[in-house]
Amino acid sequence: MKIFYTGKTVNKLYPLFLLFFLFIVLLLLSSCMTATPYLSSKEPALQHAEMNGIAVDCLYMNYKDIEKKHGYKANPFLPPDLGLTPKQMIVFDLTITNKEAAPIKLDSRVIELYFGDKRYPPMSAVDMERKIDEYAEKGDNLKEGRVAKAHMLPNITTIRGNSTTSGYLVFMGTFRGKDVPAELALSFKTADEGNAGDITFNYTLTLIKK
Repeated sequence: MKIFYTGKTVNKLYPLFLLFFLFIVLLLLSSCMTATPYLSSKEPALQHAEMNGIAVDCLYMNYKDIEKKHGYKANPFLPPDLGLTPKQMIVFDLTITNKEAAPIKLDSRVIELYFGDKRYPPMSAVDMERKIDEYAEKGDNLKEGRVAKAHMLPNITTIRGNSTTSGYLVFMGTFRGKDVPAELALSFKTADEGNAGDITFNYTLTLIKK
């Protein structure tokens, strides 16, 4: 039996074909997002340390935490290209309290993240700007720039006496492996560049591939 398609039949079927096509596209996008690798920590995400009147709360933020706080779209703290590149991002949310009267400084340019046997400096504002320019979707550059500026610690953070400040330290690199020791080393200075105290935080990170 031959089946003949008239123009009216085609017009009726077109919306169904379109809906089916959109469904397939959404399914593929959902699959890509689900397959995005992410770093998981064996240790509690929130750690606390004190030295010489300096108290630091260090919160390791995985991708779910970052998406929950900043959303998925126009989020500068997520890795580029939906995780399809070898680059990953590590984000620490620091809350620093200076319990002494004299001010102290934290220079992010001398902060280091030891991931296995490699060392990584935190991203600067310029580094983040380059990442946004290269990977942000069209029209999201300004929004991502504002979000990054509002939450990242500056190159030099001054914590006045008896006060608290907070912000992100962001790292980007080819973070790979299972149960990789990661150490965040913070070095605080006095106003005259003396040593005010060194604080480290240790995590064990694994790249999970869904």
